[in-house]
Amino acid sequence: MARFPSQTVRIRRTTPTSRLVEAYGELDLSTGPRLEEVLCTVGVAPVTHIELDLAHVDLVDAYAMRCLQRAARKLATAGCELRLSALRPSVRAVLDLVGFDQVIPIDGGGRPRRARHGRHGPGAGRPQARPA
Repeated sequence: MARFPSQTVRIRRTTPTSRLVEAYGELDLSTGPRLEEVLCTVGVAPVTHIELDLAHVDLVDAYAMRCLQRAARKLATAGCELRLSALRPSVRAVLDLVGFDQVIPIDGGGRPRRARHGRHGPGAGRPQARPA
C-alpha cells in the first residue's frame, strides 16, 4: 500500500491481466502526481485493465484530472485501459460537468450518463429563433 499526504492507494485485486486500485481521500495538486505514478507502475505487461475505485474519494480537482488523463494516455500506449468506478455523487457530478467520461471510461454507479448533444445538449428547452 502506497501512502502519501491525505491519500492512500491500495491494490486490492490482482489477476494476471487486471488490477483494482482503490484511492482514498482527496485527489488534488499534492496527491495527483503520486497516483499517476502508481497507476503507471501497476499497469505494466501483462496487465491490460486497471479499475480505479473512487468510492472513498471526496474531491477530484482539475490538476488531479490532468494527472489521471496523462496516466490513461501512458497506459493506453502500453496496451492497458484505465476505467473509473464507484464514484461518489459529488465527484461524479464534477466529472460529468467537464465531460471527463469522454477522456476515461466511467463505470455505472447506478446513474445514467447525461446526454451531451442533440436535443438534450446546451440550450435544450430554449425557444428557437424563427427566420424572418
